[in-house]
Amino acid sequence: MIYARKSEEFEQSLEEHIEECLKSLEELKNTRFWRIVSKAELDLKVATIFHDSGKIFYQNNLKKGKLSFSGHEVFSAYILDRFIWHYGKFEKNLRISDLLSAAAVLYHHHAMGVKSRLNNLKRLELKFSKQEEFKKILAEHEEIMLKNLEFLGLEGVERALKCVNSDLEKFVVEGRVKSSKMIFEFEGLNKGLNKRIWDKFQKDANFRKMMVATTTALVVCDYRGAKGKKTEFSKVVDEFVELYRV
Repeated sequence: MIYARKSEEFEQSLEEHIEECLKSLEELKNTRFWRIVSKAELDLKVATIFHDSGKIFYQNNLKKGKLSFSGHEVFSAYILDRFIWHYGKFEKNLRISDLLSAAAVLYHHHAMGVKSRLNNLKRLELKFSKQEEFKKILAEHEEIMLKNLEFLGLEGVERALKCVNSDLEKFVVEGRVKSSKMIFEFEGLNKGLNKRIWDKFQKDANFRKMMVATTTALVVCDYRGAKGKKTEFSKVVDEFVELYRV
């Protein structure tokens, strides 16, 4: 089982979390906020499905009885970015924005601290007991994604996910996750994902509006789809939905 949350008090699988987040997305359709977000419904749905995919690298990162996923949003955005790129090769009519969904995933946690979190990720030690363990996790992740992405066309999705798995396998060598190598690809020289997002953010007013809207919506879906004790922020998120309810 791939965990989205795990502690001594409670646990939630990635599959269950995605399911609950998608239910929360449907609830957003009953709010005035949806008038804005609906313009990017497909991108938001894809972002919701992929937003915790980066947690596949953290499944053994147990600290004091709790799985820690610090920085997973960077890995999640990278995985989604690769999926969109591969999917675009197999599907002539690409219906997903090349950046909007990835931007929402990248910034759905700690929006103002990406650079510092990237530096921390480079030093993070993540590992698996053996190489085969990661391959099993990749296979389970692929199955979860296939189940939730059927609306994009099964053949294109399946082929794209196979390519993504090949991309990700190279980051785990002898059971150790090469975080710095992934970050190097993520940042790139002039074509890194974060740079592409902010170049478009500065130049395109509509992209700015929709990036803020979809990121806010993803935060709402993520917190309302999380199992466990309610935090003060999750209460604020619930209040947000109630205030904007039609």
